[in-house]
This record gives sequence, C-alpha cells and structure tokens, in this order.
Amino acid sequence: MKRLYNLIFCLLAVTSIVAKNGLRLKSGDPSVLGKSVKAFVVFDYSKSEIEGKDMSLEDYIDQKGYKFESKWENAQTMSHKDFIKLFNKKSMGMKLSADSTGKEDFKMIIQIRTINLGNTAKSLLPIGTKTDGGATLFGRIIIKDKVGTNTCVLSFADIQGLGTPSVEGRMVYAYQALRSAIISYMKKSSKTKTEEDDEGTSDGDQEEDDE
Repeated sequence: MKRLYNLIFCLLAVTSIVAKNGLRLKSGDPSVLGKSVKAFVVFDYSKSEIEGKDMSLEDYIDQKGYKFESKWENAQTMSHKDFIKLFNKKSMGMKLSADSTGKEDFKMIIQIRTINLGNTAKSLLPIGTKTDGGATLFGRIIIKDKVGTNTCVLSFADIQGLGTPSVEGRMVYAYQALRSAIISYMKKSSKTKTEEDDEGTSDGDQEEDDE
C-alpha cells in the first residue's frame, strides 16, 4: 500500500512539472521553429526581476557581492552554452548559434522577465521532488526576421530545473527544462500542422469524388 501511495505521489509530481513547463503562443506563426533555418540567440536579462522580491536581478547581484557576481557570470556562460548545444542536438528544425555572422535567417531573444535562482538548502533535503530548490524561469521567446519584425512570440512560466547546491548547476538545469519545453512545443505544433494538412487534403479529395 505504501509503495502504491509513493508511486501515485511521484506520478502527480511529474504531471505537475510537465503541466507547468509549457509554452503559450502570444502572436505570430510558431511553425518557423520547425523549419530548416538558422537563428542567432540572445539571452536578455535587462528587465529581469527576482521572484518574491521587489528588486531587479541586477540589484540583487550587486547586493550579493562580487563573489556571487562571479558565480552568476559562470552560470550564464555554462547554461547558455549547454542550452544551445542540446537544442541543436534535439531540434529537427531551427538551429541556433551564439555568435552572429549576419547570415542567420532569424534572431531568437530569450527574455527572462522573472527568475528564481533556487535554494541550496532545499536542494539538499533528502525528501521531496528532484526540482526542490531548483531555479525557475518566467519570460518570453521572441523570434524576429532579418528586418526586425516579430515572426513569433511565445511566453513561458514556471520553467523549473533540478535542484542542486550550486547556482551554476541550477541555471544549467533550468535552461535544460526550457529547452525541453521548446522542443515539446515544436513537436506538438508540427503534429497539429500535419493533422490540419491531412484534413484539408481529405476534404479536397472528398469534393472531387462528389463531383
């Protein structure tokens, strides 16, 4: 009975994580993600605020001191590099680059509006879920074409990675969760598009048969 209860609890926990880690279309055409195109990716923290605190990310880092600032810089380098590498490995469509050559088809801006950097103590607790103490991201993904027009805008919330003692590790896992959410959205959008195309083809065939 206890084993069954634990299994149900784990399933509920996983379900809640999956439900939270979703993307929503705000405007534009998300099919661009599934196309064989290249995009220069930018990580924007200029408007980031700390969740639960009335302060910007910049002010929070300044308050924590130079040692934390160094950790934060390492966290950005590690998480951004890992995000791009794994995205390109999993994506069957759009590919990302960290440096612009001017030849990219699009520009992807990952705009972090609110961030929770996680908690070391919670990540070390022997009970709870694997994401306890993990960093959490809220924001938008803006994809612009070569002339700067928004092609697609997606929002995301409660994107939480695994809990781990270091802020560097927590950010890497948070961006892995965001990457997984984007890839899942791409697959879902592609499936929906295929089904719509199949329905359209089927309707056309039926009309020709009726004639």
